[in-house]
Amino acid sequence: MIRLIPLDAHPIFHRLGGAVAVSLGASLGTLPWVGLYFQEFPWIGLVCNVFVGPLLGMIAVPCALMGQSHSFGGVVLVLGDAAIELSHRILQWLVCEPLYIAFDEWDVIIIFVIFLFRRMDIARLMALLVLVVFPRCVPSETKVSFLPVGQGDCTLIEWSDGSVWLIDVGPPSNALLRMLRREKIGHIDHLFLSHPHLDHMGGLKYLLGEVTIGSFWTVREPIKEETQYREIFQRLLKHEVIIQYPNHTPPPAVRILHPHNQWKSGSKSYVNEESLVFDVNIEGKSFLFTGDIGFEAEDILLEHGELMNTYDVVKVPHHGSHFSSGKTFIQAVQATHVVIMCGRSNRFGHPHLTSIARWRKSTIWRTDEDGAIVFEPENAMFWSQSLVKP
Repeated sequence: MIRLIPLDAHPIFHRLGGAVAVSLGASLGTLPWVGLYFQEFPWIGLVCNVFVGPLLGMIAVPCALMGQSHSFGGVVLVLGDAAIELSHRILQWLVCEPLYIAFDEWDVIIIFVIFLFRRMDIARLMALLVLVVFPRCVPSETKVSFLPVGQGDCTLIEWSDGSVWLIDVGPPSNALLRMLRREKIGHIDHLFLSHPHLDHMGGLKYLLGEVTIGSFWTVREPIKEETQYREIFQRLLKHEVIIQYPNHTPPPAVRILHPHNQWKSGSKSYVNEESLVFDVNIEGKSFLFTGDIGFEAEDILLEHGELMNTYDVVKVPHHGSHFSSGKTFIQAVQATHVVIMCGRSNRFGHPHLTSIARWRKSTIWRTDEDGAIVFEPENAMFWSQSLVKP
């Protein structure tokens, strides 16, 4: 009589199950910290620990040690080499992108609460799965967030229809990418670059390839001397991002005000003066984004006469520089709220006291002091909270 042994009773399957359990337990135990600090979960490591680990630890390494003996060194070295080759082939077959997960402090607390429940293994795994793969919650009301990315500009607009815009992306740092991952934002419909200076475009090198971009709005193509801008431009073309210029038709609710007809500045700070300037009607409220323009570009805007008589929110030009925010310009825009985007104790001394004094009739918000500044246009409600540390 042939006796059938249940698979789960066989020693091999017991060991395999134990290896899977150990690997899974270690991965789950480190999940909160991996999601909080690294935002990547190498899920394929579970498989590698079960198959590749034993091949290397139980065969390749012992064979390498035994190979030191002249008695049977050749045989065991061949066996060890075969184990390494098999491990290499398995790893090649398993090459894939990690699972991108991003937790904030509240998510970590929730995970620890989930871990507290005993004898509910399936329920705990399902709860963790929901937390990891839960889709982005589209805000019920449009939200404009001026992000504290240090000495630079970055504004995030989350529309109530689910579309997302970015206006500048801050200096070279992965801080913006980490914030977008935490918010589960993987697609930007429109990205506006005011001008090709690193404090406004540096974060793009971290976004490209990680976040899809529908269209990229910029003032012009890079020139020969702009090495970093040219590299970013080439990567945009490689990822087949649609590139748009001031003479193209802008998205609905947007008016591009500057530069017109390929206007060129005569200033030494021509890159700043040629910044893309536009206003946006967001849920009935008017926003003016000014890049890093100075007095020269402000005068051109006044000459064209396209500025609105009043604006609900103005992004202050050039981080509150002494060489921008002229009195005539401030009187023309009649801003209810102004936002100054700058880093704490920055070496440029931004914002300058004279610039702050000129805007004194408006409510002044500063990313170096207030952190993230959020505005809900529909409710005309401002508040500040730290989304990204400056």
